[in-house]
Amino acid sequence: VLPRLIRIQTVQVSPAATVTELPAGALVNVPFLVRNLGPEATFQVVILDQRGAPSQPVHVHLPAGASALLEAPVETPRRPGASLSVTVIASSTTDPDRVNSATLSLTVIAP
Repeated sequence: VLPRLIRIQTVQVSPAATVTELPAGALVNVPFLVRNLGPEATFQVVILDQRGAPSQPVHVHLPAGASALLEAPVETPRRPGASLSVTVIASSTTDPDRVNSATLSLTVIAP
C-alpha cells in the first residue's frame, strides 16, 4: 500500500501582488490572499521573511468560501540586485492537516 502523497487542501494561500520588484532599503507591504475552500474555520497565519524568521501569528476566522487579504511587511535589503522571498503559511487552529502556503520571490531594485 502506497502512502497518500497528495492531499487536496481546503485552504488556499496565494500572492495578491503583481509586483516582482521592490525598491532597495524600503519597508513594503506585500499582499497575500487566504481563501477558505472548506467549512467555516479559524486559521493561524504566519509570515516567514527571507531569513526564515517567523512573524507573530495572526488568527483569521473565515466562513466557508470566504477570503481575507493580508499584508506581509517586507524590509528590503539596501543592495539593489539582491533577491528575497516571502512565505505565508495558513493552518487551521482545529485541524493540523488543513495547511497551505505560498512563497513570492522578489528582486530588489534601485530606489
